[in-house]
Amino acid sequence: MNKFMAIIGVLVCLGVAFYYDASTDSLTKEFRSSILYTPDEIEAVTVPDENEVETEIDQTETIIPTFEYILESTEEVDGYLVETYREFEFYKDVNGNLIKKVPTSHFDFIRYKK
Repeated sequence: MNKFMAIIGVLVCLGVAFYYDASTDSLTKEFRSSILYTPDEIEAVTVPDENEVETEIDQTETIIPTFEYILESTEEVDGYLVETYREFEFYKDVNGNLIKKVPTSHFDFIRYKK
């Protein structure tokens, strides 16, 4: 009796597997047919010549920024001295000259007992 139930269980599993395989295969065929186009439906695409393409890239996009914390404020809270530091992105050229300084939303707080 146990062998019979095992055989029935295997057959049911195979049947379910074949059912799902057949349903996904028909969906795949429908999808493939929906992405095929006839030559009349395809528009001519012109690719611009490399000389025609403008290569205007912002200088800061190619430079990797360095991150530093700068003291923003110092205040006394509940007998503690609290220093607030804000993180900044520094963009520098190859000579080390500062090009751009951008504040981020990251803060760090250091608390000292008075």
